[in-house]
This record gives sequence, C-alpha cells and structure tokens, in this order.
Amino acid sequence: MAATASISAITPAEQIRQMMAGHVVAQCLHAIAYLGIPDLIANGHSAIDELAAATGTHAPSLQRMLRTMASMGVLTEAVDGEFGLTPLGATLRSDAPDSLRDQALFETSH
Repeated sequence: MAATASISAITPAEQIRQMMAGHVVAQCLHAIAYLGIPDLIANGHSAIDELAAATGTHAPSLQRMLRTMASMGVLTEAVDGEFGLTPLGATLRSDAPDSLRDQALFETSH
C-alpha cells in the first residue's frame, strides 16, 4: 500500500515523464558500463577531466551523463565535477563479486 501512496503523490504527467525517460536511463547505464566509469572511479579517478581523458570522451557531455546517473542514485557528485560510486554503481564494476556489468551491457545493447 505504501507504493501506491507514493505513486499517487506524483502527477500523471510526471509518471509518464518518468516512464519515457526509461530508455535514456538504460542507455546511460550501458555507456558507463561500457566506458568502465565505475572501475575508473573505484581506482581513484573521480574528476570529470580525468574520467573524460581516460575514456576518450567529451568532458561536458560525459559530465551531463554522469549527473543523470547521480540523479538516479547510481553515482554521487560531491563537488562539482567530482563523482563517486554508490552501492548501485558499484554493481557495475567489472571486479565486483556481484557485478552486473556484463548483464547491463547485454540487456541495454541495440
């Protein structure tokens, strides 16, 4: 019953917006898994410039994507441009005992 109460607290328009954003979230999960962002953060690379250099990506675009993941609870952004892992994000590390990285890549690929 608690889930019903929380769902009814948001408007129908917001519920639809969240549903429509599902594919964006899935693609962001795919991208951070593919780029190895969780592994890089776990190895001490937390600054956006370091992450962009290590992955060969455009820093402003990568930062927007990582902020999206932070808004979903996958990453943290403690200081502007400095990212960390949450327990959710840690499951996308390649060396995690409960790693879901390969599954994320498989299930979110085209």
